[in-house]
Amino acid sequence: MNWDDLKIVLAIYRTRSMSQAARLLKIDPSTAARRLTAIEADLGTILFSRSKSGLAVTDAGRIAVEHALEMELRAERLVNRLPRQDETPSGTVRLISNPWILTQLAGFGLSALRKANPDIELVMIASTRRRSIAIGETDLALWFELRPEDGEFAIPLGDVPYGLYAPLGVAAETVAWMTIWNVEQRIEPMRWLTAHLPADHKMALKSNDPPALLAAIAAGLGKALIPVCMGSRDSRVVRVRGIVPEVQRRLHLHTHPDLVQSPKIQVTMAWIRSVFSDVFSDRDADQPMAAAGPDDTMTVSGPTDGA
Repeated sequence: MNWDDLKIVLAIYRTRSMSQAARLLKIDPSTAARRLTAIEADLGTILFSRSKSGLAVTDAGRIAVEHALEMELRAERLVNRLPRQDETPSGTVRLISNPWILTQLAGFGLSALRKANPDIELVMIASTRRRSIAIGETDLALWFELRPEDGEFAIPLGDVPYGLYAPLGVAAETVAWMTIWNVEQRIEPMRWLTAHLPADHKMALKSNDPPALLAAIAAGLGKALIPVCMGSRDSRVVRVRGIVPEVQRRLHLHTHPDLVQSPKIQVTMAWIRSVFSDVFSDRDADQPMAAAGPDDTMTVSGPTDGA
């Protein structure tokens, strides 16, 4: 098996489609299919099986993909380390994070990167699950509570505050509570609600997607803690006065030490740090808010467990 064979394997793994993989590699789908068949024949095992959602990697395929990703990363690191006459940052940078974080960056910060570095192709990978930086599945990652792993490190960017929002023109006490919901861990907004609402309180909606909560608030379904950077930009909702939860989550930028010396990584990291405040800070702290009703009055002293 040579590097060109591994490119076929990686393209199919990333797209889960023979036709899309062929398009990515600029070859005919029939050629891609023949080459995969030849690769599997040489290895004596099946790397991909057909499923309802496309081509699914097998256990043997995962081993092949892991080694292919390592080779790809080594090749990229070699290119990044070689002396170059033209040091203008250029090339592809893969950034992974929660979908709403990428949406905020794309909508309110990306123009600065494009204007200053038009030769950088930013690939935004929306996911709630991390991919390995160490084996080259991505270059940069933005996560809240995840610890660095596999040799990567994390740079704290700043705190993302949350606020309580209700539908515009509707008394906050008349609508139900909703909440961010993370099935893997109790994140700070969930802990705040646990500390300030009865244990058996029924929620009108639970979601791990802040935009879904924002849409539900705008539709009049209820009120919820959401990132202020989202609520402050939506004219359909209003921040509730009288309930000021000191809820915030610290966002970290993850990368690998071997990538930091790359000009394209350096300028992308610098861009994220430079726009963080404008994109994620509390933009409406001094704006008018809806009054909380008597049923919503709470005493809030700060984060519930020091997180």
